[in-house]
Amino acid sequence: MAVDITLVQVKQNPIANGIPDDVLNGFIALVDLADDCLDLNNTPDDIQTALKLNGVWHMCELFVRGGTSSESSPTGASRSYIEGQGFQSTPYGQVLQSMDRNNCLRSVIGAPGSSLFFGSIGKQNVSS
Repeated sequence: MAVDITLVQVKQNPIANGIPDDVLNGFIALVDLADDCLDLNNTPDDIQTALKLNGVWHMCELFVRGGTSSESSPTGASRSYIEGQGFQSTPYGQVLQSMDRNNCLRSVIGAPGSSLFFGSIGKQNVSS
């Protein structure tokens, strides 16, 4: 049977400080979606705990860090980008990549996908 992690365990890591409990509970609920996969693959309890905690902490770090940046020019043109949303972007995500051999947690948290997104919004300065 899959292991349950608690808010107390999650909050043992300072990365969870300042994140509202309802957000942390949402992160916990998300990693709990991996329970069937973990059980199916006979993942030992201590490994399940480590995987789930690192999954939550990975999401906490992304939440705290935000990761959105933008810049704009005096003419109104702007560029926005988000860096480091993949598992390589946090030490907890890197642990998941090395430990999650059956892809149980990574499949519910999200595929690494693109680690950089660019979007541009321009405003044409038209004078009459």
